[in-house]
Amino acid sequence: EYGQKIGRAGRNGNKGDSYLIVCEDEFKRYGKKTHSTSQTKAVIAAIRKQLNTAKKKEREEKQFVADIKDQFFQTYIQTCRTLKDKIDDQAMKEAWQSIQHETFLLWEQFLRAFDDKWKEINEKSDKTLPEKIDELTAFANTLWPQTLEQIKAIANKIFLEQATKLQAQLLASSPSKPSAEKPLTLDLTDLTF
Repeated sequence: EYGQKIGRAGRNGNKGDSYLIVCEDEFKRYGKKTHSTSQTKAVIAAIRKQLNTAKKKEREEKQFVADIKDQFFQTYIQTCRTLKDKIDDQAMKEAWQSIQHETFLLWEQFLRAFDDKWKEINEKSDKTLPEKIDELTAFANTLWPQTLEQIKAIANKIFLEQATKLQAQLLASSPSKPSAEKPLTLDLTDLTF
């Protein structure tokens, strides 16, 4: 801001004056003191450097956390693709919509727990960034298999309900035809972390 104000003081090549008004409390907030006008510029530069360093650290932390989330998101998306491929029957479209909705709710629950854990870890200021990231990753690696098991269970439940409903409708519409009873299952053994 200082440079911007100085640059705008003189217009159209005319000489101008500028004044820098500072609040002493702002300097105190960053643990800096200035006793003269000549020191002000150096103190402002030091405060800016301190702020930029803090912002850089914050950006790095956010990027690390975003990268971890993205890895789990890609796994979640692949899980959904696998589920959809297994339920590729038009008659089971209703089941897929329900499964998709329920798995999304489980994904949201995973993200909330992930974010809450990051907040908890971040409040422990005694840890370094790598230690925080390791703890968060360990937590997520423990939570994701549990979430995946819940996804499998809900997908099987919804699939079986819909398949049973369709089978009952089929039997009701043609009671004279014998039906070969096929086991109603959704094989999800290949859904792994």
